[in-house]
Amino acid sequence: MTVATTANRQSYNGDDATIEFVFTFKAFEASDIKVVVRSALGVETTLTLDTDYTVAVLATTGGTVTLIGTYAATPPATGETVTVYRDLPYTQEIDPVENDPQRADVAEEGLDRAVILIQQLKDAMSRSIQLPVSTAVSDLSLPEPEAAKYLGWNDDGDALENRELISSVGVSSFMAGMLDDTSAAAALTTLGLGQGTANHKLFMNAAGTAPEWALGNFSGIFTRSTTTASGDQVISGLPFKPSAILFVGCISGLAGRMAVAFAGGGSAAFCGIWDAYNTLPNAWYYSGNGLIFRQGADSGHEYTGVISSISSDSFTITWTKAASAIEGETITVNYLMWR
Repeated sequence: MTVATTANRQSYNGDDATIEFVFTFKAFEASDIKVVVRSALGVETTLTLDTDYTVAVLATTGGTVTLIGTYAATPPATGETVTVYRDLPYTQEIDPVENDPQRADVAEEGLDRAVILIQQLKDAMSRSIQLPVSTAVSDLSLPEPEAAKYLGWNDDGDALENRELISSVGVSSFMAGMLDDTSAAAALTTLGLGQGTANHKLFMNAAGTAPEWALGNFSGIFTRSTTTASGDQVISGLPFKPSAILFVGCISGLAGRMAVAFAGGGSAAFCGIWDAYNTLPNAWYYSGNGLIFRQGADSGHEYTGVISSISSDSFTITWTKAASAIEGETITVNYLMWR
């Protein structure tokens, strides 16, 4: 028979039941076939012929491996792999007698064995590390193993050598302290961040010199009586200096008295819209003058608030009361500010 396939091994997945495995490559006798079972963890076990398995070799090509003993009682499980491979001895047993007639089947078997041995070598080479075909490096050899060393290329990149492991790496005292930390909380402290607080975010402090955990937004409320004369009103106790503030103000119980304004950039920049109910029902006007509350149709009846300054923990509203402004009412202002 010819050697019609280049296969030298076949692998099968375990399924907790199968104990017979058919192979399709040529073998001459049972001892030519080896079996390895690989566990799910990658550990290989070489089975023993007539103890763990038997082999039925077909007269043409191929055959069947049957597990016996403990492997028949407990077949290879799911996640395990069974590999059946051919491993002929590297010997030549044909001894022709001079001037004797040569049997064709004997000569063919010798040729078949030679081809199979070549296939075994090719199979082994295909699972080895090889240099690219185009490389100029050749005649490589491995150095003798040495404890606590690793294999690497030399400085010229043309030979392998045993290299020293790096026993220590110099680090700064700061990093040494960082590496000594045994928990995330300790590492945060070393980094100067401290332990985070629920619903807080990490920001730079107002001076821009260190990080801190803080609220990203804050809301509040304040009131202003329209009886009060023009002047400043300081809203203090803020947890941070805001970069933007949204105001919504109204006079409770008085129809058409509502204003919305926005201040941004950390300065006195202010824009807003106000309800022109008394002038035109359901109409809103834009204004760059902040919070506007108007009794009549003209500016002479306004009570207006403009943000005049923003500090690290407060902002100031400068109120202006026109001559005929609303009297005896209370303006309630809700604000939402962002860091």
